[in-house]
Amino acid sequence: MEEQGKEVVIIVDDSATNLAMVKNTCSERYDVITIASCTELMKILEIVSPDIILLDIEMPDMSGYDVMRDIKGRAETKHFPVIFLTSRKDPASELEGLTLGAVDYIHKPFSPPLLLKRIEHHLLIEAQKREIEELSGDLHTIIGERTEDVIALEEAMHRIFAEEAGREGVTGEQAVKMREYLLGEAEKIINEGDALRFVPKPEAIVREREREFRIMLEKMLG
Repeated sequence: MEEQGKEVVIIVDDSATNLAMVKNTCSERYDVITIASCTELMKILEIVSPDIILLDIEMPDMSGYDVMRDIKGRAETKHFPVIFLTSRKDPASELEGLTLGAVDYIHKPFSPPLLLKRIEHHLLIEAQKREIEELSGDLHTIIGERTEDVIALEEAMHRIFAEEAGREGVTGEQAVKMREYLLGEAEKIINEGDALRFVPKPEAIVREREREFRIMLEKMLG
């Protein structure tokens, strides 16, 4: 039913003329599914995930408003953007549709070029929203990884400090210098990594440089 690679547009209208017009206008760019009843739409939505729905408000079997309530009331369909199509001109009808969650409201008879531009506009908005959500998810993952890396780095540095500063004869002044040195090295390790995550992992860097750290700390005690 869906063409590979094309965004899916569902048009729901009881007018065969309108269905044909939308299909002719959009089929070159989109995979257009024409549906003549709201009941059929709800069945189709169980197997198809459209990128946008064009929905006539005045349908014979069910009001477009009721269909919208049904779509927005289901977790699996509530994210589908819906554009209402209607011959109604009163502001109250338009306000009701937008309040229910429609992304746009197009009056009949509609201009094919304008309809195409509206569809393009809202699909672009939806694509941008998905991109932001994906970036947000990636950022949360990176922040989580970075937090784990910082904790591992702190633990490694604390371990070295505790072992060296806890040696017999170490003065408070020497312990402070050790701590400042290790903090400075930790900052270098962070700066050597990527801005958002460590490359390689900080604990690996500490293991590689631990002998160097201990030599420097012993010199401080010398």
